[in-house]
Amino acid sequence: MKKVLAALALLAGCADCGGGGGPCGAGDAGASGVTATVDTVTLEFGNFTSSANNDCSVAGSPTSLTVDGEQTSPAQPSFFLTLCLPRPDRIGGDPVPLVPAQIPPGADDLAQVVNVNGNLGGDCLVTLDAAGTFDATATFTGYCGDGADPGGYAIALAGTLPGTRICPGPVSDDVTIELGGSAAVTVP
Repeated sequence: MKKVLAALALLAGCADCGGGGGPCGAGDAGASGVTATVDTVTLEFGNFTSSANNDCSVAGSPTSLTVDGEQTSPAQPSFFLTLCLPRPDRIGGDPVPLVPAQIPPGADDLAQVVNVNGNLGGDCLVTLDAAGTFDATATFTGYCGDGADPGGYAIALAGTLPGTRICPGPVSDDVTIELGGSAAVTVP
């Protein structure tokens, strides 16, 4: 009986650990490693931070989180990949769909894409087209305390987002942004 009670106490103590019962924190995720590929050009994003900014909050839920990373390869610190998590208390270990940012958030929105912009080189830029079709997910690992645990967590992105490539001329065309990889997210 003592072993059963000890096991139940351990499970109860970790009910909010790791987005599914695992340990809190980013684990072995690197500082960068999230990728956004357009045609043959791959941009890498990292130095992600998560902060309770109340940018897309829902009444009755904890303050929403803004998750923001910068383009690290090729290094372009003025270009970002930004998500907003309207319901940080509902993030678990399963992949969640990425949806366009909107205020107020949709009833089932867990991860909104605020922006994806990057420097593709050759004076060409890419930016998110929020009106296009989203077919991507985010998976959160080591996510604890509604994302506020000081150990941080890891984020992995997969799938495609709509984008626009803008080059000198000006010339712009529709592109697909292929997401991949993972990175650590720090909680300042």
